[in-house]
This record gives sequence, structure tokens and C-alpha cells, in this order.
Amino acid sequence: MAAISESSMQPHVKETVKVAHGELRRIEHKSETLGGSVMLFSAFVPENSEGKQLPVVYWLSGLTCSDRNFAEKAGAFPLANSLGLILVMPDTSPR
Repeated sequence: MAAISESSMQPHVKETVKVAHGELRRIEHKSETLGGSVMLFSAFVPENSEGKQLPVVYWLSGLTCSDRNFAEKAGAFPLANSLGLILVMPDTSPR
């Protein structure tokens, strides 16, 4: 996929992976608040959620964690799917 345009502030899906009971999307955006830094976050979207409004849980990892730590280690996707939750995991590590 193409990199985010320097002039764009819109989120851009870099990668979508099928995971247990849904999709994991890795999203990039340019943060005006952080001086134009390009930031990443991952979002788990439960299966069969198209067109539905679902609650969102934001998981903030530690200072040296990327957006992938929780996604790879927590095993939370099956439960999030059964509860109808979107999980958002920002990259909290300054790079």
C-alpha cells in the first residue's frame, strides 16, 4: 500500500489481517497535535460488524510498547468479538 501523503491528515489503512473472529487493521495518520508526526494504531473489528455502531475500548500500553504488543500477546480478540467490542491500540512509543 502507498504511504500516507504528506499533506493528508486522513487515516490510512496500511494493513488488514484476518484474525480470530474479525480483522486487525493497522492505521497510519498524521498528528497535527504532535507536530505533524506520522502515528500508528491498530484496531480489532469484530466479525459481522458491518454497518453497526459498536462500543470501543482503547488500550494504552506502556511507554516502550508499539501498537502490536497487545494485539500479539493478550488473546483478547475472541472475547471482544463475543461482546461486540472494537479494540483500539495506539502505538505509545516515541520514535
